[in-house]
Amino acid sequence: LRFQIQTELDSERRRLERCLVIELDDEDSNELASPDQSRDDLDISDDANGESVSALQAKILELKLKLEVYADVGADVRDKAELLVRERRLKKENERLIHQIKRLGNIERRERMRYFEMDANRLFAQKDSEIERLKREVTMLKDTEASLMLDLDNTGS
Repeated sequence: LRFQIQTELDSERRRLERCLVIELDDEDSNELASPDQSRDDLDISDDANGESVSALQAKILELKLKLEVYADVGADVRDKAELLVRERRLKKENERLIHQIKRLGNIERRERMRYFEMDANRLFAQKDSEIERLKREVTMLKDTEASLMLDLDNTGS
C-alpha cells in the first residue's frame, strides 16, 4: 500500500513538472497558475515552435477578443460567420484539388507522350533493321545475278 501511494505521488509529481504554467488574467497579480514556481524561474525565451512568449501572449489576447466578440453576436450572425469560414475552407480545398487534377493530367499527358515516343522509336528501329535486311538481300541478289550472268556468258559462247 505504501509503495502504491509512493508511485502515485511520483507520477503526480512528474505530471506537475510537465504542466504548462499560465499567468492569471489579472494584470496586477504576480500569482502564477503553478504556486511552486516563482516568476524568475520561468523560461520566457522561446517555445518549441520558435515563437516568443510575448508573441504567443499577444496571439492569446487576440483570440480572447475574438471569442468575446463571437459570444456577443446573435446565433444567426454566428451561423453566417461559420458558413463563410466553411465556404472559404471549401474553396481552398477545391482550388487545391483542381491544382492536383491539373498536375496529374500533366503527368498523364507526359506519360502518354513518352509512350508514343517509345513506340515511335521502336517502330523506327524495326524499320531500320528491315532496311538493313533488305539491303543485304539486294546485295546477295546482285551477287547471284552477277554470277548467273557470268555462268550464262561462259556457257552461251
